[in-house]
Amino acid sequence: MTQVRIVSGEYHSKPVSGVFELSKPLATGKRGSFITIVNDGTLGDLVAGKACRILVKSAADFQYL
Repeated sequence: MTQVRIVSGEYHSKPVSGVFELSKPLATGKRGSFITIVNDGTLGDLVAGKACRILVKSAADFQYL
């Protein structure tokens, strides 16, 4: 799978940054743009290994590795 480096993102109103495994590319929803990543435990143990949507303001807030 592709990895993505999040420079500035948000998950449940908490800031997110780091390198994650990408599940789905950039998409736009009702609350704005987001990318879907596989949580490695950084976002909490309850959602570890599951897909999580990270809100980003623009494509400049992340980069594909």
